[in-house]
Amino acid sequence: MKLKMYGSMLFVISLFLIFGGSSIQFVDTFKEDRKEMRKISQEVNKNYTEITEDMKKLHQSMVEMQKLFTLYYENIGENKEYYQNQLTSIKNQKEHIESAMKKVKANCQIAVNDKSQEKCKSMIENNQKAQENYTRLEENYQEFMEGHEEWLNKNKTVAMK
Repeated sequence: MKLKMYGSMLFVISLFLIFGGSSIQFVDTFKEDRKEMRKISQEVNKNYTEITEDMKKLHQSMVEMQKLFTLYYENIGENKEYYQNQLTSIKNQKEHIESAMKKVKANCQIAVNDKSQEKCKSMIENNQKAQENYTRLEENYQEFMEGHEEWLNKNKTVAMK
């Protein structure tokens, strides 16, 4: 009888220890998950701020580039190098944003916070629009320069001998 009672007590104690240990492990894992979620959320916030600033700079550079298209073909020769450098700068800015977006997309896939998800969605949409705008800008630039070359060929002046 005593053996049954000791056995029952040991069984209850062992169940208590098993559930208690599991609970402690669960709480530790929960704290670790929460810490990682905060870390990911902070990373998304930091990336959002940085990429938003980069996007503003890219937008401003693209707006400045639009001044090229208001020039007459006669004036392009004076400014061609400047606008070529401007386009190269814009391309470098775009590539910098693309590399940052790779990191962002990885963090966005594991982010569970609603605010972080909204920021991720916003960054991805803005990046897509910026890429499309850059592509259009580059196409317009190429067409404009081809038009300038064509204009130059038509309006060559031959020096008299």
